[in-house]
Amino acid sequence: TNYAPYPFNRMVSQYRYMQSRPLLWGTMYRTSAFPPTRFLFNSAQRLLAKSGIRACIAQHEPDLVISMHPLCQTVPLQALASLAHDGPSPSS
Repeated sequence: TNYAPYPFNRMVSQYRYMQSRPLLWGTMYRTSAFPPTRFLFNSAQRLLAKSGIRACIAQHEPDLVISMHPLCQTVPLQALASLAHDGPSPSS
């Protein structure tokens, strides 16, 4: 949340809000399971948040990246791939 722009930097609080409202939760769950909607979400996330995710990974140089949510897999993997393509960091 520290590296992503709005609305992605508010995902934790939005997630908590939705989990306490079953109707809203179910609607979002079904919507995210629909391939065109998932494509739009991933496209928006890639456009708006990939550079922040990439900066976070580059700054912290983790040995392992764990992403637990299915909607948060694609862009971090793309960021890792672009970092790998650019070669090792200067501190390596």
